[in-house]
Amino acid sequence: MRRALIISVGTGRNVESGIATSIKVHGPGFIIFVVTPQSEETVYKVQNILQGLPKHEKFKVTDENDYEAIYTFAREIFDKLAAKGFSSEDIVCDFTSGTKAMSVGLAFGAFAKGCQILSYVTGKRDENGRVISGTERVLPIFFSEIMYDSKIAEIQRFFNLYEFEAALNIIETLKSNSIIKTLESKEDKLTEIKNLEKVISAYNHWDKFDHKKAYQILRQASPKLRLKWLGGKSDSQLKFLGQLAENNKADSEKAVDLSCNAERCAAKGRFDDGVARLYRLIEFLAEIELRQKYGIDTSNVDLSKLKPEHKEKYQNLRDEETGRIKLGLFKAYELLADLNNDLGRAFLENSKLKSLLGSRNVSILAHGFKPVGEKVFVQLKEEVEKLLLLRINNLDELRRSATFCKLKII
Repeated sequence: MRRALIISVGTGRNVESGIATSIKVHGPGFIIFVVTPQSEETVYKVQNILQGLPKHEKFKVTDENDYEAIYTFAREIFDKLAAKGFSSEDIVCDFTSGTKAMSVGLAFGAFAKGCQILSYVTGKRDENGRVISGTERVLPIFFSEIMYDSKIAEIQRFFNLYEFEAALNIIETLKSNSIIKTLESKEDKLTEIKNLEKVISAYNHWDKFDHKKAYQILRQASPKLRLKWLGGKSDSQLKFLGQLAENNKADSEKAVDLSCNAERCAAKGRFDDGVARLYRLIEFLAEIELRQKYGIDTSNVDLSKLKPEHKEKYQNLRDEETGRIKLGLFKAYELLADLNNDLGRAFLENSKLKSLLGSRNVSILAHGFKPVGEKVFVQLKEEVEKLLLLRINNLDELRRSATFCKLKII
């Protein structure tokens, strides 16, 4: 395997012996020596021991005690090696020699760049604590557990920010590199990743209104792990999702799901998307009110279900091409008001709500190019809440089930 070795170089008796041992063990095709003005001479001593060196370069640090500068320096070294075709899995970082600040800076830089193996030279020590020449042995230090936990923390953070695609991308990275292969509890981690992918994928589909696919996937995840990660609400959430997926009459659940989806959009700063969902929710509330209480379909109004004094008014809305009477949002609420319905009257009497809908109409997701800000979203959400309270008796209960659980793994 083509391998690169980054190695810190210090000063002192027999330092060159340990460095030479590390080079022999790792057999790199390319070496970068991190040196100070004082330790540069050590590289020549190493070269004499090995009677030559592979291709190499020396990177000189000006302050061997500035670990932050060395950390930045280490990242630049990894970038240089990447430009030469070395992946993070091809690079070993030996931090045995040099100052403590050099060791810390190199180790942190290596971790930040995805290096999975550190190297440390140890051996029998003399009365001064120095490794005795000829007793050196190289200890590989794997970052695997730390890197795995770091990736899991990233996945958890992205899930809780509703950035499900980003979380799934990290899972793909974990599956494709060698981190899991070097873990002691490899099989347990593989099981964890497989189930974590199912949970996140399910919520990703749910967030996109693909309820059937979401329900199908979430049921496949381990109930034990799902409960552990999502908490006690996970079972009621699965039941709620099942209603969305399989019950065509779950109108209240669909309405609350739309409301929660709008809130997730706003949490991500996507206020235009949030307002678009609130608009659809307002429209949907009128649709289900007309259908459930009066048997009226807003996509094809049956005039026989209207009072005689209202028939001519809505007859004039018939589409000449399709022959159907279709009602948009405002006309649907107007019809509800004509039917002496509380929801219809509440809408028509709410001038603030109608004004806010005007802001939606000039947004990029409707008929204009003006962005919708947080203020409009918050105000519209407040007005929509009033309609929800009129229409749905168990609103709080449904909202608890519809509000996405927070993922807690570490």
